Amino acid sequence: IQATLPKQQQDGWFRRFAAHKVIQLNAKFMYNKKAVIKSVSDKFLHSLPKMMFVSLPFIALFISLLYIRQRRTHYVHHGILVIHLYVAMYILILLYLLLPYMANLAHVMSVGVFLMFLVFVYMLYYNYKSLRVFFGQSRGKTLFKFCILLILTILLFAILSTIFVINSLLQA
Repeated sequence: IQATLPKQQQDGWFRRFAAHKVIQLNAKFMYNKKAVIKSVSDKFLHSLPKMMFVSLPFIALFISLLYIRQRRTHYVHHGILVIHLYVAMYILILLYLLLPYMANLAHVMSVGVFLMFLVFVYMLYYNYKSLRVFFGQSRGKTLFKFCILLILTILLFAILSTIFVINSLLQA
C-alpha cells in the first residue's frame, strides 16, 4: 500500500518501524495488551540496575559542577559520595517497600502509610545532610544546591527512564 502512494504521502522510517514493531508484538502476544505491558514492564524493571549504574557518573558530574569552587574535592570524591548516597537510598528504599507488608501483617495500614511518608522525608533529609557535612557549606547554600541537584536528578531519571522503556519495548 505504501509503495502505491505518492512519495510525499508515504510513511517515514519511524512510522514504518513502529508499524512493524506493532505487528511483531501483536503476533507474539496474540493481541493481548496486558501481556505486552507485562513483558515491557518486566524488561524495564530488570534494567533498573543498569539505569542506576549509568546515572552514577552523571550525578557525580552534577555535584562537581555545583561545587566547582571547592578546591579540596575532585570528581572522584563526588563519585564516592554518590556511591555512598546510592547505598543509603537502596537501604531506605528496601525499608520503604517492606513497610506496607509489615503494616498489613499488623493490620494497621494508616501507620504504615505514615511510616512510608517518614522514610521518604528522611531520604531527602539524608541527602541534604550528606551534602552539608561533606562540603561544609551553610544551610542556605546547601539547600539551594540540593534543590538544583534534585531537579537535575529528576530530569536525568526522566530521560534515562524514557530511553530504557523504549529499549524494553524494542526487546519485547
